[in-house]
Amino acid sequence: MSTRNGQLGNSTAIVGEDGEVYITGVQESMTFTVQWGKEINQQCTGVVTVPEKYTTGIYKATMDCR
Repeated sequence: MSTRNGQLGNSTAIVGEDGEVYITGVQESMTFTVQWGKEINQQCTGVVTVPEKYTTGIYKATMDCR
């Protein structure tokens, strides 16, 4: 997984068994590219947006892959 600029920066990502991703250090809105194979059809890009007022704990979001 990578962000739009190719780096997660200060973020860390862990992928769970069911495809869920746990990410630390997400800013208000970040574009991610997820790749699960070497083929072009085995990757997608989407945006994760965290509400401005959300400051602690776990936030669950869904990313639409395109």
